[in-house]
Amino acid sequence: MHVSRRDWMKFAGTMSIGLMVILGWHMPVRGDSLNTNVIRLDGNHRQLFLDDSLIASRNHVVRTLHQGKKRPEPVLVGDKPWEGPIIAMPVVLYSQERDLFQMWYMQGFYAPPEPRYLCYAESKDGIHWEKPNLGLVEYNGLKDNNIIWSRRIHQGWIMLDTHEKDPAKRYKGLNERFEAMYSPDGIHWTAGEQAVGMTEEDDQPGLFYDASLKKYVFVKRLMDRSIFRRMIQTAFSDDFIHWEVHPHVFKPDEDDAVHVARRGAQRLDFHSASPLPYEGIYLGWVDCFYLRQIMPPNEKKDQFLPGTPGSPGHYYHDGTLAPELTWSRDAVHWNRVERGTPVIARGPAGAFDHGFVVATMSPHVIKDEIWVYYTGAKCTFACGAKYHGQPASEDHAHDREKHQAMAIGLARWKLDRLVSLDADGTFRSVITKPLQFSGNSLTVNADAAEGELQVELLDTSGNAIGGYNADQCEALQSDSLSHTVRWAGKPRLPDQRPLRLRFKIRNTSLYSFQIKE
Repeated sequence: MHVSRRDWMKFAGTMSIGLMVILGWHMPVRGDSLNTNVIRLDGNHRQLFLDDSLIASRNHVVRTLHQGKKRPEPVLVGDKPWEGPIIAMPVVLYSQERDLFQMWYMQGFYAPPEPRYLCYAESKDGIHWEKPNLGLVEYNGLKDNNIIWSRRIHQGWIMLDTHEKDPAKRYKGLNERFEAMYSPDGIHWTAGEQAVGMTEEDDQPGLFYDASLKKYVFVKRLMDRSIFRRMIQTAFSDDFIHWEVHPHVFKPDEDDAVHVARRGAQRLDFHSASPLPYEGIYLGWVDCFYLRQIMPPNEKKDQFLPGTPGSPGHYYHDGTLAPELTWSRDAVHWNRVERGTPVIARGPAGAFDHGFVVATMSPHVIKDEIWVYYTGAKCTFACGAKYHGQPASEDHAHDREKHQAMAIGLARWKLDRLVSLDADGTFRSVITKPLQFSGNSLTVNADAAEGELQVELLDTSGNAIGGYNADQCEALQSDSLSHTVRWAGKPRLPDQRPLRLRFKIRNTSLYSFQIKE
């Protein structure tokens, strides 16, 4: 039987009330029981409800993670002789100056033949892509192809540096040997210095320039080679050449055991992470690899042995991957939202992304949406096992002669709408901690099309401020990404500081708010 989210919240709220009465619990709503820590807001940024750091109390309001809306078909597939059916691990950049989407992607990710190439595509809308003839690399005696360069294993890591004053270095990259590269257009590259401070352990790190830090940021893989375990670290650089790796390691913990067991997996790895500076914080799509092992014959199944393809004792990891949502205030210490729940779901049986989903290196804000490109595979992780003479699991669907084994997909969200606070059909309250700010107007991102949202202003003790109570608030009863809140026609906030916000919502999803300068 299907139960709607709102019906479930109504049931859960009823059960919660009963339990609170039995145990003598109560929810703080005002006065000294409210958290009095003052939070200073930056009026240039919207405030998301990824956790309760801004919240003093919420009354029967639940937090909901929203999965990205995926296009049912891939936006790019391997259809050229030099590509084969396997293309993967795209870097996608959008140039506002050129109004152009650009993609660099790998072909032949797992399977032979050699050599392997980095290829290029471009698009005006990010959905319909062209593969231009670049005339750079010879294939079968001709240069009429979209190959950028030959590669060994990885594709290299590319970024568009809009803060770079030298046009010849507007595009920056690190190749798989961690040598710097520069380009004026992302197609024609010149070699630079050898980057120092990092080791070659990365499949798909996130690389970007952080204007607030005035540093280049590299959210990278750390590999524990004693057990071949994948984790995440962050490196910073002032000049793109000299890198310092922060010692903190982002890795699964003991609380993940229940999710590992639920999937019948042996362990969880963080395969890679895709960060996005967003509204004063960092959002991250961390690729969670719930893995089990494909062992060579006569090996013990509970061992994780290091090795290289074709060497004695080598093993293959198998399992599914899908990104989960994380966020951070410093790009180093990451917080997970709804751990165990993917924010980009794998597709149904037969879909191009049924086996696994790996998020791209470059999430984007495009107009009023967040876009994340991803690698989708019909097979599980060990797609290439049979090509190296290793056993493949029964749930593989990787007949490379008949199907597209891997392709590039796209998932999208409306701005801020990755996580919401939701109320059922009864008015519920969310009260913030005291907020200090310099702005004078309040906007909210909420879907109240089937309900209602009101905002009441409170002093630090939880008392309503005259002229700004809920009855005087002009209620939102529609779906809006940016609704200006008004009280009896006036949008301007009072001069009193600090103050609290009390959101009264029913049948509403509240995503974010902003107090604008």
